[in-house]
Parts: sequence; C-alpha cells; structure tokens
Amino acid sequence: MTAPAKGLRIGFANMNWGTSQAKDDNIVADLIGLGCLLLGLVEAKVDNVREMVPTGWHVAQSLKSAARQGSAAAWDYRAVRVTDRQPLRIGVLPGTARMLARWLRIIDVKIDGQTTRVIICHWPPARFRFLWPAFTRHVMKHVHASAAGRAGRWLVMADFNMPITKAANLLGGTAEGTGIVGVVTGSGLRATAPTIDHRVVARRWTDHPGVVVDITLTPDTKENHR
Repeated sequence: MTAPAKGLRIGFANMNWGTSQAKDDNIVADLIGLGCLLLGLVEAKVDNVREMVPTGWHVAQSLKSAARQGSAAAWDYRAVRVTDRQPLRIGVLPGTARMLARWLRIIDVKIDGQTTRVIICHWPPARFRFLWPAFTRHVMKHVHASAAGRAGRWLVMADFNMPITKAANLLGGTAEGTGIVGVVTGSGLRATAPTIDHRVVARRWTDHPGVVVDITLTPDTKENHR
C-alpha cells in the first residue's frame, strides 16, 4: 500500500489468540508492512511491544499487570509527533464480572499539524454488556477532556465487542472497520481507504482481522485552522 501524502496511516489489532510474543510479532509486522505509522493494540497481555517493533519506534505500554499491559500504542517517532502520553486511565472495573479491568491508553498526536486525541481500548464482552454504559462514558470523558477532542479531532481504536456502527452511534462518531473491530472518528477527522487485513486471521494469529485506515482532517477543520 502507498502511504498517503497527507494525514496518518494507522492500524488496529486484537492480539487475543496470542499465546506467545513470537506469534503476536507477526501481527505487528503485518500492520507495519501495510504502511502503518501508528498502531493501536489490545489484548497484548503476553507481549512486551517494545521488543516487537523496529528500531525507530516508540511504545506506550504498562507492564505492571496483564490488565494494564493489554492496551498499547506504538508509533514511528520519525514520522509521528506525539505531544502527550496520558497515564493509563480506568475504563471500567469488573465488579462482579469475571474479567480483567479495562484500561484506556490515551495519547495526543499531530495530524496535518493539528492535535488529535487517540484512545485505544477494549469494551467489555457482550455477556457483561451492563458495563458498556459506564465504559462508554469514561471514554467520552477523556475525549472531551482535551481541546482537540472537544473540537471533534478524536479517534477511538478498539475492539468494541458490539457492531462498530452501534459503537459509533453511542460515541457520536463515524465508523470504519469490520464486525466489532476498527476505528470511530469525531467530526473533525475523516477515515479513508480502509484495508481489512484478513491475513492475520487466515494464518491463525488472531480471530479478528486487522484494520488499517488513513486519517485526515475534514475540510471544515482545515478551513478553521488555516
């Protein structure tokens, strides 16, 4: 794939079949091979992503527990300017649900010269859908905590555990992806040229396709920031 002249190519993957870092290495390499400069990864519970990316890449990932380790960001720092790396924020605690706590990985990046809030996360599974409203509120709280988010320059890269179009309606954004995985963008951004990476499923590295999209500012956003 040819990289876009403007904007930023991003890739998302759920590593949930990863029983070893060696297996998940393949997913990361596949997305980078498709031209992604920023990756959002979830269920990276057995992975130290710093050991998986090429020289010249930076990583935001906590190794303090499996729950915290699960949501990670990685980017080529020669091409991507990250202006803020937030501490991990809680998405939702499990309470009575038998699952790991859900954490939000939050970074701010420059896209076409404008700051954009990026959140990487994993909604609770459908059997615990009673946790979805709280999780969604916490995601949007951190979207709106930034000036960029309030201006519509935000994107959520996630396994939504619900149809991505439903997630977009809940978040008030626009969906690109397949099934329950992909990207939802705010009104100030546009996701184009989506590529669904089925190879990662065909090779039995995970049971969710990877999603690759090009993110640019909308024409209105460009006009407002000349």
